[in-house]
Amino acid sequence: MSTPTEFLTLSDWMQQSTMFNVLTSMKFFKYYLVNKVFGLWKGNVRYRTYIKTRLNLSKQLIQARPVYQATFMDINRILYDMQVKIPFYVAKRQGALEIDEYILDQAKHRNDSKLHYSEKVDSIISDKLTKLVGTISESRTISDQEDLENIKIGQATKNKSMVLQKIEDALKNRVIKLAWLNYNHLGTFIRLIDYMVVETQVRINQEAAELIISEMDILEGRKYSLQTVVGFDNNEEGLSYTPTKTEFLNHFDKLLGDMQTVTEEVQRVINHNEFHQFIHGLITDSGPRFRSIVEESSKCQNVRKQILERIASDFNYIEEKTKVFKQCRDINDFDQTFNFEDFKKET
Repeated sequence: MSTPTEFLTLSDWMQQSTMFNVLTSMKFFKYYLVNKVFGLWKGNVRYRTYIKTRLNLSKQLIQARPVYQATFMDINRILYDMQVKIPFYVAKRQGALEIDEYILDQAKHRNDSKLHYSEKVDSIISDKLTKLVGTISESRTISDQEDLENIKIGQATKNKSMVLQKIEDALKNRVIKLAWLNYNHLGTFIRLIDYMVVETQVRINQEAAELIISEMDILEGRKYSLQTVVGFDNNEEGLSYTPTKTEFLNHFDKLLGDMQTVTEEVQRVINHNEFHQFIHGLITDSGPRFRSIVEESSKCQNVRKQILERIASDFNYIEEKTKVFKQCRDINDFDQTFNFEDFKKET
């Protein structure tokens, strides 16, 4: 039984051989394997560099160190609790509210919010950072531990071998070095906490402004609304509104500004007297400025613009719907000028 074989004619082999030689002479095909191996090597080198950098960052990350970690987590929890209360009051009463009454309720709620924010920041400063500073400052000095197994003072060192003594001295030096390293990074950690507090303040202010928008968007099942009184203008042939559209816009513009003021007036962490020695020279100014961050934020600007535009739009809608009242102008004028006694004297 014959075995099938595969063969090429001489002309086909010459053609394919020539094509192979032409292709392998091109740079792409000629150095393909070399470039592929080099690419794999380069990728592995970059990955190992990334691993090394990540490891170095994890070692230098302040909040990940054991002495800072618990305090950092507690401060995060306090800042989360701080965001529970925002400087905008959602009225729980039904029906229409007078604008003055509404503004008064907002002012009372803002004062309560300010006390809440101040309490949380004071807790961060006194209960967390001040205690952390004291603990790290005390850890820089390590008293010699006496061997309790020996009765006589001074016999602990004599009874130890030179190797064990060297190991203990090296360990002690490492602990002291780490303690000084933690102490030198106190200023950076305090500045980080201050930045986190300012970030929380910005987030609180943003959430309050967005809550105003969401309350305005509730069209069905509205719990409350702000009212204006429609009357006839005595000087012109038109209608008067109390409060006017301008007064509404001014009130809400002031409301947004007061919310910023309440959040801004909370004590800054870096302004505490006990922390000046750690942050002196570390920062050249007062750090992040809350009001400039809010006013320059495009997101905050858009929310403020939406609020004022919504108020103007709603008031324009009221003006359009109340134009029908102008037909009652003659009746109103008659009611204002009618005198019953004069009417009785007439024939």
